[in-house]
Amino acid sequence: MMNEEPTASRIPLSFAEEGLWFLDQLAPGSAAYNESIGLRLRGPLDLPALAASLAELVRRHEALRTTYRTCEGAPESIIASALQPAVHRVDLSGVSRGEEEELRALAAEAAVPFDLVRGPLLRITLVRLASDDHRLHLSIHHSIYDAASREILLRELGRLYAAFSSGCPSPLPPPLAQARDSARWQRERQESEEVAAQLAFWRDRLAGLPEISLPADRPSPSEPSGRGARLAAAFPVRGLAPLGELGRRQGTSPFMLLLAVFVELLHRYTGESDLPIGTTVSSRNRLDFEEIVGFLTNTLVLRTVRPAEATFVELLQQVRQVTLEALANQEVPFERVVQELPPRRRSGRHPLFQVMFMAQPVPWRERRWGNLQVTPFEVYNGTAKFDLLVHFYLGEDVLTGGVELSTDRFDHTTVQRLLAHFGRLLEGVAAAPERPLAELSLLTAGECHQLLSEWNATTVERPSGTLLQELFTAQAARIPDRVAAGRHGEVLTYGTLDERSNRLANHLRGLGAGPAARIGLAVERSPEMAVALLAILKAGAAYVPLDPADPAERLALLLAEARPTLLVTEEPFLSRLPSSQARIVCLDRDPWTAASPDPPARWTDEAGLAYVLYTSGSTGRPKGVEVSHRAVVNLLFSMAKRPGLAAEGVLPALATLSFDIAGLEIYLPLLVGAWVELLAREEAIDGRLLGARLAALGASFVQATPSGWRLLIESG
Repeated sequence: MMNEEPTASRIPLSFAEEGLWFLDQLAPGSAAYNESIGLRLRGPLDLPALAASLAELVRRHEALRTTYRTCEGAPESIIASALQPAVHRVDLSGVSRGEEEELRALAAEAAVPFDLVRGPLLRITLVRLASDDHRLHLSIHHSIYDAASREILLRELGRLYAAFSSGCPSPLPPPLAQARDSARWQRERQESEEVAAQLAFWRDRLAGLPEISLPADRPSPSEPSGRGARLAAAFPVRGLAPLGELGRRQGTSPFMLLLAVFVELLHRYTGESDLPIGTTVSSRNRLDFEEIVGFLTNTLVLRTVRPAEATFVELLQQVRQVTLEALANQEVPFERVVQELPPRRRSGRHPLFQVMFMAQPVPWRERRWGNLQVTPFEVYNGTAKFDLLVHFYLGEDVLTGGVELSTDRFDHTTVQRLLAHFGRLLEGVAAAPERPLAELSLLTAGECHQLLSEWNATTVERPSGTLLQELFTAQAARIPDRVAAGRHGEVLTYGTLDERSNRLANHLRGLGAGPAARIGLAVERSPEMAVALLAILKAGAAYVPLDPADPAERLALLLAEARPTLLVTEEPFLSRLPSSQARIVCLDRDPWTAASPDPPARWTDEAGLAYVLYTSGSTGRPKGVEVSHRAVVNLLFSMAKRPGLAAEGVLPALATLSFDIAGLEIYLPLLVGAWVELLAREEAIDGRLLGARLAALGASFVQATPSGWRLLIESG
């Protein structure tokens, strides 16, 4: 297929070619830089004319005859003096569902890596679906091809086919220049004062460049797979007409308008204001370079700092300035910028940005080549070069495009939501460009309904008027022999816990407990604590947790503020508690177990207090928060719907009783008929001990604060 005689012994690469060659050395066998042209040809196809047209394209453009080699440690391009392109022909005209098979086969072919040394870097496939229906697919390596090359090749291929199929010679004049001319000119240009000044601009502009922390579904893997996916999007232009008028007034291009909206979107997603975004520009900045087929593209970093409290007009002017300055300094190859800055290198991460943004005119949709109707189609090889590559095409009646995403990092649903949010911002900006950006809603109508209605649908069916202790009593009647509370082998069944709490409740009533009474509680974390909690509630009173480990000053303040009539405690804690007017009830000394085991009469209702918790005192003085039976029962029934709760499970209680989460940890297991294990203080604050204890218990459901989870994670 290829004549290996080069026309020159050594031809330098452009900086862009060299960059792709370097990437190929790092990851040989990757299809990430495979590009595709897909054309559907309807009508009587003149195969000899098509073959001759393709051969003439290869003859005209040296890039299509290029391969690469390493000489003395440096890459160089080799241009074959002649190359007859081979057309791989596939006939699916007699195959049912042939069109599906054909598209699948072309996608697989597009994913076959190129060998940059052996070549060729152009593969051609022609699929016959019917006598008057064919698909032509060109797979081309990016090192010899770019977006502008596509338009050149398609335009020339159409003119050549029309001429050859009519028996006419080529109507095309010889090319004014080749890709190697551009590479040579670029290399020479780097020594100029103008480029040196541009390099200084980039050095200053990109100093201290941040890395955007995209809220991805997964962190970047140490060894990226390179796999990707594409999602399409379309936004009606009719509602965006005001943006066009705005752009004309502000002297901005459609690219700048769309980029400004995307900058705001990234700001919303990341919380960052300093946002580096990549884009590409054509390097055909000389008249004789305009018709060159090759990789004549440069990458620019558009670093936009979003103004605080800005309107869209203000952000647009910032984006305009950033874009114009970048375009004025575009002669410095991106590869030189990377070398100059030396950014922090991480495997699998782009050196200067993670998001690429492009907005281009809509490529042609349909043409005629003589008797052929030609329609482009897309062939995607399933790779991704960046975390996100966002591209839009600006048509007259619709804005189309989409996102190429790294599937290592993103799920489809995440990027679909991003595109929907982009469209929402577009609508908001078009309607009110002078409004502060912070006032523009990002949420779609569906998300607003989900947030305000669906996620706020917290109504829970619960028994009306039921008290906390009555829920426990009902469980005790159903499962009296099941373990209700325990600590390191010391356990109480539901029946025993119910009976003991009845005795203590009757004892407390005999000492004056009842509605509106507050009873202090300072006991060890054990099953007896559960007895005391339920007993105080059954007595019709509310408990005030007192942590004996707290400083004496805090305990004295709480006792003075709460003014409990009784103080339930145990002998080891008597010396730690400040003196007060409360009468002491000592669980391990007083004869409360002789009281009646019958349940006391109900003395309160669901509006009555269940307990009073005191804040940490961040303002200098703790404040009591009164919690009613209705509030606790409502919370318990809501939490009881959570997955993972099971009547046969063991649920550990980690929090101290004076912390708000403690009530949930203790009462939720008792509501569902599970076993609550009261962990010791030293177990709750030591990640290693906590992990071992949870494993030994076989805990089925754990609720903890972020600091509790951090303890477990840090302990391994």
